[in-house]
Amino acid sequence: DNPVHYVALGDSGAAGPAWLSYAGGDGCGRSDAAYPAMIASALHPVSFARVACSGATSAHVVSTPQSTYTPLPHRVPVQIDALRPHTTLVTLSIGGNDLNWAQLIGPCLQPVPQEDPRCRNNPVVLQEIDQRLGELGPVLDGVLDAITQRSPRAVVVLVGHGGYFDHQGCFPDSNLHGADAAFVQDFFVRFDS
Repeated sequence: DNPVHYVALGDSGAAGPAWLSYAGGDGCGRSDAAYPAMIASALHPVSFARVACSGATSAHVVSTPQSTYTPLPHRVPVQIDALRPHTTLVTLSIGGNDLNWAQLIGPCLQPVPQEDPRCRNNPVVLQEIDQRLGELGPVLDGVLDAITQRSPRAVVVLVGHGGYFDHQGCFPDSNLHGADAAFVQDFFVRFDS
């Protein structure tokens, strides 16, 4: 058996924030209920660094320290600084904050659930989604290249986003019309692709 040296990188998808997880630490909202903690519990790695941080962008993973403000202001180091040449496993959940996904699908959310905003047919929304998704691919390629340079032996597992919605708009207080809920779910499928 080869020893596992595991590093968890990314945004809130990997940090798994819960209200109490912000109460201490550096403001990243890391939770023991998040998937990196569960993976570490199952694999019993020789080393485990979880540096994922809620609100992180790709730049925070590879080049720019992140500022957090909950509960106090903190400056969080660049995430790939946790990688070592002997790292064997990296999980990465990133890109949602680069896209500002909540703003992209914002026109689909309505204060009155019965209304159909038809964002799925809105040319401005469609163009913005296409543009931002097109710009994200090269950014993520750069993140993966940086990880590979730091930890060339590591298996890198990309973890997707978007389990927040189903075809009926299942998310507390989302007020997604059914047809737009399917559109939003399709957006996350495209994003994860």
